[in-house]
Amino acid sequence: MPVWVHYGGTCVNVAKDGNCPKDRLSKKVKALHIGIPKRYFSSKCRSGDIAIVEVEGEFHELSRKKDYACIPSATTKLRASLASAGYGYDPLNTAEQEKYLERVWFRKERFCDPTVHAGKDAFCIVEKYQFACKGDSGSGVMQPANAYKDYVMGILSRGLDCNAVDAAISKKNQINREFRGSVMTDVRKYVHFICFHAGICEKSLDKMKLKKEKMYAVY
Repeated sequence: MPVWVHYGGTCVNVAKDGNCPKDRLSKKVKALHIGIPKRYFSSKCRSGDIAIVEVEGEFHELSRKKDYACIPSATTKLRASLASAGYGYDPLNTAEQEKYLERVWFRKERFCDPTVHAGKDAFCIVEKYQFACKGDSGSGVMQPANAYKDYVMGILSRGLDCNAVDAAISKKNQINREFRGSVMTDVRKYVHFICFHAGICEKSLDKMKLKKEKMYAVY
């Protein structure tokens, strides 16, 4: 079964009779290979939850508003306010035929709660009012790089059970309640890995001098 990467739009049809507007329908390109770090397996899935995807062909017809994000350096400071976007599950609209891209805002935690069991290559967030749900995993966690571009500071690794969150809020009418438990893979921990395997390197990195870190193909 092929794996597709959607890009350049804000709507995807999730059923045969989905009806995304043509001007908002995302384009798609087929994935050829997907590779992940060795530590993902050695840590029993607690670390290394990041992937490099090689696609078939190129991303076409990207306007200035639908451009590429930036990879941070290992020393880029992580801001308190972060954003992510995805096409994930919405407990209030479970029978949708098409999904629109939704953006959510997070607040970074200074430390991960010990009960979360996050790896050393991750950071944690607090969610309030807006939540990342099933299907949002793999989304980029962003912060501004400048007036035109964003950094991908993290990758959404593990989120909350949004049905449970919705039930908890509704049962006690606690719309202002804060929730913890979501985990983000810190991209800054993988700038060498990305440089070595994808060739996207910050100026201070010499690809020829990087320590080799094996990548396992999962697709």
